[in-house]
Amino acid sequence: MSLNSQTYFRRQIPPTTPKDVETSSTSRSQGKTFNPITGTIRILGNEPFSEIERQRREIKLLGDPTICPYRCSDISMRTVGIEELWPCALYAINTALANTRETVRQLGLLGVDAFHLGSEMTSLWLEIGGKTDDLYTFLPPWVEKSEDDGDKLVIVDGLHRVMEARLEGLETVTIILVQNTAVPLICYPVEWEEVRLLDAVPPKDQKRRYRYSSDDEMFRWILEHPDRFSRGFNIPNGEDPRRMVANYVREKRGR
Repeated sequence: MSLNSQTYFRRQIPPTTPKDVETSSTSRSQGKTFNPITGTIRILGNEPFSEIERQRREIKLLGDPTICPYRCSDISMRTVGIEELWPCALYAINTALANTRETVRQLGLLGVDAFHLGSEMTSLWLEIGGKTDDLYTFLPPWVEKSEDDGDKLVIVDGLHRVMEARLEGLETVTIILVQNTAVPLICYPVEWEEVRLLDAVPPKDQKRRYRYSSDDEMFRWILEHPDRFSRGFNIPNGEDPRRMVANYVREKRGR
């Protein structure tokens, strides 16, 4: 069986998630452009960190919805130095950066520090331009730390927020940090100087530096890390995690 090893370990954002305020969209397909924010922003609601943590633990892999990469992870809110953070995308979108800047400005007028959200008001539900049936979400950057990348703090979601913080000369930003994931990220961290500002989403091979170039590479990693990979399963009592992982790879390989 041939799988897409470049995206198999990608974290799958639930379809019920409101549109991202930076991009005004849930799509990141090639050639996609994004709409600028127009109108006044109002906060219609919010969720605490405890609820965001619960939701994120239920996130599934794009390649296999039976695996939850954050099921057993350590998830916390941290305030970190901006220079400690690493991007993993090779591009950012000009309109998305402008949307971030405008959102930060308007939230500031409402007394909200968009770069340092707290545990009681971690996720904001925003209305833009009076459209109450078209909500947007705004929450701290999502960052992963793992041995796969030398314990670097890698930005999984919220790149434009961190870019704007850098441009504004801030020293710190509050993030949601996840450690002890069941699988690595689909790509490697990159230097800030490698991130290009574009008007539209580039082709797939220009988005990231992908970790795996073949199914065999990905399966090899799984077989070499059975205890870690098994964290993503809901393992029945008495089941041997190593045997479960070996059977999983055998099934996915179609052998």
